[in-house]
Amino acid sequence: MDEEALFELVTSLGMLLFAISISGPNISIMSFALFIGGTLSAILSLQALYLAISSSAFWFQSADGLRSIAYQVLQFNRYPLSIYPRLIQTLMTILPFGMYGYFPLHVFLFPNTSMYEILYSLLAGPVFLLISYNLCWKQGLKKYSSSAG
Repeated sequence: MDEEALFELVTSLGMLLFAISISGPNISIMSFALFIGGTLSAILSLQALYLAISSSAFWFQSADGLRSIAYQVLQFNRYPLSIYPRLIQTLMTILPFGMYGYFPLHVFLFPNTSMYEILYSLLAGPVFLLISYNLCWKQGLKKYSSSAG
């Protein structure tokens, strides 16, 4: 792990602990466990996105354009999904982009979160990773032929 990543981790944990300290009694062990599960699911969701984009190199000469687009779309996660129009919210939920920043925190901070959002937060990452692996990576490997023969 490089120094920059370590600094980001420490800073993020500090901000999380500060947010927990000022949020009052709304935080329970269950909501914290759901947050950890949702965060792990979000990590898997992000990896699924990167796997799908990288796998596109099996079909296209370069995946750089798709990486750039995905990076720009991920910038939407700087703000809560609820401020965007319904179409953007739906797209960010169907595609794994919304998993990255919104759902784990929403489940953590709002104890009256619906069961649908909790299940989505926990299951979307593994499901998206399986879909990305089976549809993109495995299909791309079937099309692959090395340049050396």
